[in-house]
Amino acid sequence: MSLPSSLRSGRALGMVAAGAVAVSCVATGAFASVPNSATGVISACYKSAAPRTLQVIDQQAGETCPSGTTPLAWNGRGLSFRGTWSTTTSYRVDDAVTKGGSTYVALLPNTGVPVTNTANWAVLAAKGATGPQGPAGATGATGATGASGPQGPQGPAGPTSAGKFVDLTTFSTSTGSTWQTVGSTTYTVPAGANLVARFAAESFCTGASWCSVRITVDGVEMQGGSGTGAAFDDADASSTWEAHSIDRYAPGLTAGTHTVQVEAQVVGPGSSPTFRLDDDTLVLQTIG
Repeated sequence: MSLPSSLRSGRALGMVAAGAVAVSCVATGAFASVPNSATGVISACYKSAAPRTLQVIDQQAGETCPSGTTPLAWNGRGLSFRGTWSTTTSYRVDDAVTKGGSTYVALLPNTGVPVTNTANWAVLAAKGATGPQGPAGATGATGATGASGPQGPQGPAGPTSAGKFVDLTTFSTSTGSTWQTVGSTTYTVPAGANLVARFAAESFCTGASWCSVRITVDGVEMQGGSGTGAAFDDADASSTWEAHSIDRYAPGLTAGTHTVQVEAQVVGPGSSPTFRLDDDTLVLQTIG
């Protein structure tokens, strides 16, 4: 591969400096062709025998060196950096471009010729090999906590639980006014669930002011309209059985399994109070 003309210029000029040289130009009237208008190259003929001469010729116009002389050529404008190689840019000899980390110099005028074409381009500086990976940098400081985002919209109501039906055993008491267990069960709810309970039974209450019933969740009484407990049945002098029921509500329970218990109490007992419950049932259900 021939070197770019700019790289040959030093050799030519060195030869000229070796001795006293007479320089002449051929007066052809075509000065616009020196240097070459397409390549920017200056052509000359060097005679090494005395008297030594250096004659510039118009090679673009067809002039050639005579016998006994040595052709010389050098670039009249030097290396010109043109940035990143482009398919649409017209390049002249000694135009330098970069591509893929390497630098190339044009050997011939060209447009759109890839830098891999060695007839038109020469490597001026090849891309170096990738160096070894450096050590990991130190971990940066933890950034400040960002501001809380806006509250999202309320999600849709969750599905209603399938519910639970419990058939409790017959209950009977004639001992004072303490709360006594009628029956209990467990019930699993999702987080934030609202539990609804209904207790129904045939009731017999006598010898007291009235007979009360309450429903608890994990030992905490479920809510009614107001107050605590419920006057489930008043004392009946005729001692008849009656059907009664109560509904209770426990909001916002935590997710998991809870114990639900029905309790009964005789209020204001007389000499022989009696409170009986039969065919008693408990129905549980969660709502959104």
